Amino acid sequence: MAVELDGGSHMEPRQVKKDQRRNNAALRAGLLPLRYYYDYYDDVVHHPGRMVAQVLTVLRLREAGAFASARHSRFLPDPD
Repeated sequence: MAVELDGGSHMEPRQVKKDQRRNNAALRAGLLPLRYYYDYYDDVVHHPGRMVAQVLTVLRLREAGAFASARHSRFLPDPD
């Protein structure tokens, strides 16, 4: 898992593209990118407990196989 904390510059079109490329690279490497905002949505400052709860939920789901490929996930039907 990759947790990113973004500031205001991440709303600029050029930075959004860089962030998308970084997300794609993380996914190709088998990581789940989660992005939280410091400036605009105040996830970090005003809702840190909610942010941590979301991260823990994703970790539990991943441990249970929810983010495995369709062939290996027990949450998805076999692709017969």
